[in-house]
Amino acid sequence: MASPNHDVPSCVLVNHWAGSRGTANATTAMYKTSTGLPITATFCAAPPPALSYISVHCPGIDSTDSLMTPTFISEDADLVLLRVPRDRGSMVDNFYSDYFVYRVNPQRPNLDLLPNPDPETFGDKEIAVVSCGDDKYVVAALQFVFGLKPTFKLHLYRSTVGGKQGTWTSQLLYVEEPLRDNVCPVPDSEMYHRTTKVIVLGGDKGTVGWVDLWRGIILCDVLSERPTLQDLPLPLPAEGNLDRFLNNGPSYFRDIAVNESKDTIKYVEMEITPPTSVYYVPPGCNLDWVSYHRRPESVEPGCWTTTTWTMPIPVTSWEDWSLDCSVSLDDLSLGNRRVYKILHRLVSTDDDEESTDDDGGEEGTDDTDDDEESTDDDGGEEGTDDTDDDEESTDDDGGEEGTDDTDDDDESTNDDEEQEATGGTLPIGSLSMAYPTLTILDDDVVYFLSESMLKGNILSLITVDVGKEILQEVEVLGNNRFFGRDFHASGISRCLEQGRLRDGAGGATTQGTQKSRRPSSEAREKAPCSSPFGRAVVRPAGHNELRKKKALLFGAWVLFVSAFVAFSGLYLACGDGL
Repeated sequence: MASPNHDVPSCVLVNHWAGSRGTANATTAMYKTSTGLPITATFCAAPPPALSYISVHCPGIDSTDSLMTPTFISEDADLVLLRVPRDRGSMVDNFYSDYFVYRVNPQRPNLDLLPNPDPETFGDKEIAVVSCGDDKYVVAALQFVFGLKPTFKLHLYRSTVGGKQGTWTSQLLYVEEPLRDNVCPVPDSEMYHRTTKVIVLGGDKGTVGWVDLWRGIILCDVLSERPTLQDLPLPLPAEGNLDRFLNNGPSYFRDIAVNESKDTIKYVEMEITPPTSVYYVPPGCNLDWVSYHRRPESVEPGCWTTTTWTMPIPVTSWEDWSLDCSVSLDDLSLGNRRVYKILHRLVSTDDDEESTDDDGGEEGTDDTDDDEESTDDDGGEEGTDDTDDDEESTDDDGGEEGTDDTDDDDESTNDDEEQEATGGTLPIGSLSMAYPTLTILDDDVVYFLSESMLKGNILSLITVDVGKEILQEVEVLGNNRFFGRDFHASGISRCLEQGRLRDGAGGATTQGTQKSRRPSSEAREKAPCSSPFGRAVVRPAGHNELRKKKALLFGAWVLFVSAFVAFSGLYLACGDGL
C-alpha cells in the first residue's frame, strides 16, 4: 500500500468506481445534491500499479449498495465528471442521477452540480468534459441515431459565470464522409457505431473522440459554432482477431488513449490464444460435474502478441496510423527477482507451496519459502513476509517496492534464475492475460489484467514495457475480483503541486489505495441514511408515464434473464441425469 509521502507521478491509474473511505484533504470540494443533501468529493492518489480513486461522501448514498456507487465518467485538465446515483433506478434512467463537475485542484477545489439532462438518456461511456480555460468547461454527449446515413445527436452543456446553471442543447449531426467501410466494412446487420470509450484531444476547438474500439472514432469539435463529425477508422484488426471482429467485447483486446501533451493518439491491440484448463476426472466417478471445475489439475499455456500504434494530433488522415512496436509473450524478460518469484507462485502447480495472499495488491509484498523470514522495520505494513523461525533477515528499507532480502544461498542462484526467467521458460502462458491499458506518458508501457487459473482465480495487474520487451511489475489484486477493466490511465494528478499529496493544508493526504472493483463493505464507511435518497426526488410534470414504461421494460428484462437462468440450470440437470 502506498505511503502517504510517496511521490505521485503525472500518470496514475484511476478506479471508475468512487470510494468512500478517504478523508478530507486539500482537494476536497463540497456542494449540495439536487435534493439538498451535502456532498463532498476528494481525490485519493497512489503511484501505479496501485489504483487511485475519487472518494465521495453523502448521507444519501448507501455505501454497501453497488447500484448506488458514484462513477468517474470523464476528465480533462483538472476537471472530473462524476455521476452520483440518487436512486437504484439510475441504471436505466439519467433522471435518477446527479452529474457533478469536480475541479481537482488543491488551490481552488470546486464541485458544480449540472442540470439533469432528462428526458435525454445517455450512457456513461458517451459523455465527456472539456476544459475551456478560465474556469469554463463544456460537457458533451454523442449518441448514434438510426437513419439512412450515419446520424448522431450531440448534447452540449456550457458552464456559466456567477454560479448559475446553464441549459442542455441538442442537435443532429451527420458523418459527411464515412471512411470505415472503405477500410473494414461493417455489415448492414450491425450498428454503425457503439461507443466504448471517450477521449479528449482538446485544442482550440475542443476536439473529442467517441471511440468504438471495433469500428473507429467519431471526432467532433464541440467548441466550434458549427460542429461537424469526422470518421477516423482504427488500424486493421490483427490477423488473430479477424474472427472476433464485432463478435466479442473489444476492450478485452484493445485500448486507446491520448498522451499527456495531447499531440498523439496511442492505440494497442492484443492477439490472444487463451490458456486451456485441464481437469482430471477419476474413472467411474459419478460426483457432480461442477466439483471438477473449482480448480484445474493443470493448464495448457496460451500465448499472446501485443502491438501498439500512434496517430499524430491534429488528425488528418487514416493513413497516418504508424506501427510503433510489438512483443510476444515468449519474447518477454522479467525485470527483477521479485517479479520472478511472484509469477512463479501464480503459475506453480505445487500444492505445498504457499499461495498468494487473498487480499494481495499491497505494494512491496514478497512471499518467500518456509526457510526464510523477512521482517519490516515499519511495523509490518508494506512488504511484509511471514515465514518460520529458522532464519531471519531484516528489511532495512521499510519494505519498499521491489526489495527482496534472502539468505546467501539464495543469492548464489539469483543471476541464474533471472537469466532463465523469460516468457518462454516460465509458464506465464498459464495466466489468462487481457484488457490492455495504455498510459498517457510518451512511453511504451502497457498494463494487463491477469488471472491465475491454478491459484483460485487470483487477479493481478501486470506492467509490461512493450518497446523494451520487459515485464516490469506484478501487483497482486487478490481473488474473487471482477475480471474486467474498471480503471484507466489518468493525468489528473498533474494538477497536484509537484505531483505530491502531503499532509496538512499545504497539500493533500494520500489516503488508502483502492485495489478492488468496488470497495468491500468492511473497507467502506457506512454513511448515515436517515432518509432514503430517492424519496426526496421531485419528478417533473409530464414524465410519469415515461418512467412507468421504462420501469416495466426493466422488470420484464429481469424476469426474462431469471427465467433463462432457471431453464438453463434445469436443462443441465436433466442432461446430467441422462
